[in-house]
Amino acid sequence: IGRYIIAWGALSLAKTCMARCLERAGTTRRFGTKLVRHQLVAKMITEMYLAINAAEAACIEAGMLHDEGAPSAMDATYVAKYTATKALSSVSATAIRLSGASGCMDDTVIARAYRDAPILEIIEGSSELHEIQIADYVYKSFDFMT
Repeated sequence: IGRYIIAWGALSLAKTCMARCLERAGTTRRFGTKLVRHQLVAKMITEMYLAINAAEAACIEAGMLHDEGAPSAMDATYVAKYTATKALSSVSATAIRLSGASGCMDDTVIARAYRDAPILEIIEGSSELHEIQIADYVYKSFDFMT
């Protein structure tokens, strides 16, 4: 259950980073226009959104499988924790870039999330361990190398 809690916590932090980033990008002007109107910024926002949505879907699936007592619940939890912590790492890094110097201040959520993201990738099993577990799950799912 610890991995599941870490997954939801990382997802919540990622969502908060994106919200703070959007607030700033929606009000800050560069080169005569709001940051959100620049194509590169739009790309960055899109990547954050997609990472968060993928992580949320993985977390929901893990919870549903756990509630059903499905044998694959643990594997889904590995996917959820991996996806959510990786999402937090990328979202917080992008949020720092889009927030400029203010995003680096120690008292901001974005800076704390950026600092804590690597730790969350280690707690309850490192991302590398989860990659091995997920690969084993994929192999089993396709009756490959079982």
